[in-house]
Amino acid sequence: MHEVPSGTQEGDFKLEHLKASSKFSICFQNHAHEDDEENEFDVGFNIRFHKPARTLDDEEEGPDAERANILAEKAWEIHQDWEVLQDHFEFLRNREGIHFGMMNEIMKRLKHWTYIEATLVIIMAMGQVMYWKKFFEKRRYL
Repeated sequence: MHEVPSGTQEGDFKLEHLKASSKFSICFQNHAHEDDEENEFDVGFNIRFHKPARTLDDEEEGPDAERANILAEKAWEIHQDWEVLQDHFEFLRNREGIHFGMMNEIMKRLKHWTYIEATLVIIMAMGQVMYWKKFFEKRRYL
């Protein structure tokens, strides 16, 4: 098992040679103390199960077999990096969707509040005009 050092943005760990009946617990902590809600943030993770990369038979020897094994390992590493990149993009799309929904809700509330304020300003302006009109109005007696 591998623990990611504090302050890093991401980390990987690998479990090898596991038994089929093994059970594991995974714990994520995104703040230092129980009461520290100010510094909380979203955590994304993905669990992948893979078989080892395919290799040549043990009878194969020589520089061509060695080169083929090196190429197979490189292809496997590229494939792993590609999957990690796809995970990052999926996390970013989800985060963008959450922020987009939150922004729409804020804008909707802001729009409603603006309509209320505009209505109150218009009513107050009309009330003031009527008050001053009545104040300056001269009564004429015949």
